[in-house]
Amino acid sequence: MQRSDDIKRKFPMCLVFSVDKNATVYAKGSPEQAIAGGLGFPILMYHLLHNVHKGNIVWTDMVRINEYAAKENWHTNSMGLLQNEEVNLFTLFCAAVACGAPDAIVAVGGHIFNTVGQSKNKTVSRLKKIGNQWGLSGNCVKNLSGRNYAENPQHFYVADLMIAAKQLLSFDAENNLEYKAVAFDDRFFKCTSLLASNNYITRYLCFGEEGSHHAIAMAETGSETLFAVVCGAKDALERDAEMYHAIYRATTEVQTVVPDLDEWIDVSQNILTMCGNTYCGERYTKWRIRRNIDDPIQRYGDEGYVFSFEKVAPFLSKDSFNVVNSEGVLSPVFDEVQQTGKYIDFIFGADPAKTVTCYKQVNINAVLLANNHMMDFEAAGCRQTKRYFDEAGILTAGAGSNIDEAEKPICLNMNGRKVIIFNAYGFFLEKRHRLFQHYCLGNNTGVAFITDKLDDCPIFERISAYRKMYPDAFMILSPHWSADLNEAHLHLKPIAEKAFEAGIDFIAGHGPQIPIGVERMFGKFVVYALGNFVFNTTGVDLDASGQLPYGVISQLHFDDDGVKMRLYPIYTHNLNTFFQPCPVNEVQFNEFLKGFIGKKKFIKAQDDLGYYLEMSIM
Repeated sequence: MQRSDDIKRKFPMCLVFSVDKNATVYAKGSPEQAIAGGLGFPILMYHLLHNVHKGNIVWTDMVRINEYAAKENWHTNSMGLLQNEEVNLFTLFCAAVACGAPDAIVAVGGHIFNTVGQSKNKTVSRLKKIGNQWGLSGNCVKNLSGRNYAENPQHFYVADLMIAAKQLLSFDAENNLEYKAVAFDDRFFKCTSLLASNNYITRYLCFGEEGSHHAIAMAETGSETLFAVVCGAKDALERDAEMYHAIYRATTEVQTVVPDLDEWIDVSQNILTMCGNTYCGERYTKWRIRRNIDDPIQRYGDEGYVFSFEKVAPFLSKDSFNVVNSEGVLSPVFDEVQQTGKYIDFIFGADPAKTVTCYKQVNINAVLLANNHMMDFEAAGCRQTKRYFDEAGILTAGAGSNIDEAEKPICLNMNGRKVIIFNAYGFFLEKRHRLFQHYCLGNNTGVAFITDKLDDCPIFERISAYRKMYPDAFMILSPHWSADLNEAHLHLKPIAEKAFEAGIDFIAGHGPQIPIGVERMFGKFVVYALGNFVFNTTGVDLDASGQLPYGVISQLHFDDDGVKMRLYPIYTHNLNTFFQPCPVNEVQFNEFLKGFIGKKKFIKAQDDLGYYLEMSIM
């Protein structure tokens, strides 16, 4: 066993126990791996529910906030409680289980022990006694919150957490733990977890630093009752995904992903054009109006939408099937000010009719929606966006009302060759997950996600299923990953490797506003970032960062001899082009090549569309 001060984070530990089989039915990670932190919080919740059940305390009790609780009010997930104010006990309980509010947890603990006649210095001792009665290891209860302190470290094991899960979730017969949201003092606290969207989970509790690292759950499959635990996750997304897929793995009814046999779209083209970040810029137009900066929408009105595509329109001809990463949420009423008030700096709303009309006019055939903006207007905005594109006959991938819809790829029959395009988001933003439930894990609306941290990442399983069913198909992953203006690509390699292992033939990424480069692995190619396409930001961020203002358009040519890739760089400095990206000239092409990783592998050439890099990839 490891000492707690020697603990280093590994992959999360998972355990699923079947009550009916009286056996562990799924386990991940070593049972000997100690997890930094303690189990004071779930034991405290058990003790609270136990005292409510016995009638020692009632939910309507008013709790006077003591000095110890008030000292915890500075955390980002705290309620902001002030010493000597009085707060309803049930409100404190809801904040504790919703987001692990530290001040609420300490206030609840103080109220329990004051009410039942125990002094504060016996609080932790009482919780330790309960832990000992349950058979927990001896170093896992040293405070109420479970936080780890260097001067007084604590740790537990996955088996300890399973014991706590059985005790707490079995006792909560009235399902009090379902209350995962509460309003207090003009603020709204809600749980960051998407576990409620799982059809089988009936009760759960998340905890750890800001509620992110650990979770316990009880699930009913119809044929058996399960207890499941996850501990040691690095963030809320990893916690939820691990829990969801631990139950997924333990549940025979959902073991196999079966592709839809009737999903193929016949197209006449044998060229697939893939473009990067695309947004007509309504959000930025509002910003520019306030600063007296001109742009096409102000100058030309509705025609300003198409204006920005004019110089790259030849790439979107009807001789190719054209796909873009579309980043604006199509919503009839898009109030960025209201949404920004929810602590998100950049909110991308787009006019539905004008955007769809523009996309149709410039011949965009499909849009990829798994990106950091698709949930800016929450679930309703995402569903509206899909509906507007669907009604216009523009194919979508990457977002949906459940995980099957979000992960469903675009399947093309291109002159007899099957081409499958997957889209997923590979960059976790905790704030968006917490506020907008961004990532689709079950029956919630959200975007498909991809990560190398999960052995059972759902989209990898779906890719493998499609590869098995369609062994001759050319399968593409187009992930939205990494951060804006981030040239680093080493952290993307593990995701690319897992995608290739699952069956992907080619990766064309986006997300960063600049292209990064190309790499070959497993005999296949990954274009790490296409950069911006028509993306009507003002461009000052590029100037400030010192990055070169270029994007890349990827074309895949499918013929009898195989698949040929061409990469066409475009110049994307909006202030210099008045928001009309364009093919590069010779000087710009040479400047682009200086910073492009992997260029030596390509043939350099020029055609009617412009300068390009070419390579046979299959």
